Amino acid sequence: MRLGSDFGGVAVNVAAREPLMAELGRRLVAGEGFALATLNLDHVAKLRRDRAFALAYAAQDFVTADGNPVVWLSRRAGEPVELIPGSDL
Repeated sequence: MRLGSDFGGVAVNVAAREPLMAELGRRLVAGEGFALATLNLDHVAKLRRDRAFALAYAAQDFVTADGNPVVWLSRRAGEPVELIPGSDL
């Protein structure tokens, strides 16, 4: 699922913390892996100029909004997402 604005070919795909935490818990209990990235304004800038960074981001299972500018831009695009900083995870 893609949510929010497109940031250099990457989009926030986690709209809210509660469903994310439930899914991460399920995967951990099941012994399944996952990759998670926390998109912030610095990353948005790097996505536009660093192809390897963009490819790494594209491989993530979950991308959260880790900064108010990302939240605001997603809201402006008509697809609001919750602020979920990596430091809170």
